[in-house]
Amino acid sequence: MLTVSNLTKTFGKFRALDGVSFKVEKGDAALLIGPNGAGKTTAIKCVLGLLRYKGTIIVNDKNVFNDGGRARAQIGYVPQQLAFGYDSSVEEQAYFIAKLKKAPKQEAVDALKAAHLWEIRRRKATSLSHGMRQKFAISMAMLTDPPLLIFDEPINNIDLRGQLEFRNRVMELKKMGKTLLIATHLSGLSEFMATAIVLAKGRIVAQGTPGDLLTRMNAADTLYLRVNEDDGPRVTKIVEGHFEYNPNQEEGTGPQVRQNGDWLVFSLPPGMKANVMKEIQGAGIEIRDLIIEPSTIESQYVKLLGEGAPA
Repeated sequence: MLTVSNLTKTFGKFRALDGVSFKVEKGDAALLIGPNGAGKTTAIKCVLGLLRYKGTIIVNDKNVFNDGGRARAQIGYVPQQLAFGYDSSVEEQAYFIAKLKKAPKQEAVDALKAAHLWEIRRRKATSLSHGMRQKFAISMAMLTDPPLLIFDEPINNIDLRGQLEFRNRVMELKKMGKTLLIATHLSGLSEFMATAIVLAKGRIVAQGTPGDLLTRMNAADTLYLRVNEDDGPRVTKIVEGHFEYNPNQEEGTGPQVRQNGDWLVFSLPPGMKANVMKEIQGAGIEIRDLIIEPSTIESQYVKLLGEGAPA
């Protein structure tokens, strides 16, 4: 669906993108992640044909460079900040966007209704909250039913409820067979992604499935375990018995069991959790409560940036 090959973009002497290459298969979801200034938005603008660039970008067999109009027709875009016409209503803005996309007016009406925005269609578009603006932007991106949807920092400035709603929307879009490219510097979306592309200073430092990248980084899930007070030392012995003690290990990533109130806190690689918990239960220890905080690409990618490893 989307193939980016050796994408390079310079602004004067500044190289914003340097040989960026990645691929998003039809129906897959990809996370383009990196700190602010990494080049995520520049890459998206190139895919949209808004910037001149060197390299090759193919969208659904259409070359963006020499067939930009037909390539863009395959894309629904949700920008980081949605700009509205001065003093226009939600309804007027929707009709205007539909006209630009050469979509029937009824399609704009249907989109607003599907997003539960029809009831507020006469409100000023500029009065919408960040979450409502995102709903509106997604509904407009869906006009003409494009196969590829691109989001630029979709949950920036969105409250927790809005973030959860967006996660649910991502799942809905995946079920619809849409191909997704989501650029962000924080999200908690990696569990839904087929591919994670880590960008830093205009270059890809790593890419692959989130699971593969987490394994490469020796990422560990954090477990919060509550047992009877007398069983604490036995749990500690079982957990730490799976590792060789390393006093120089980075804090929070090692096997050392820490006490936090009534909770025992320790970190384990994802593939080890089940075996350790089985051993704890096999020792006759009653597990009164358990919370698992999974490691994510978003919480770990800083390690990749520090490595500076080639893609």
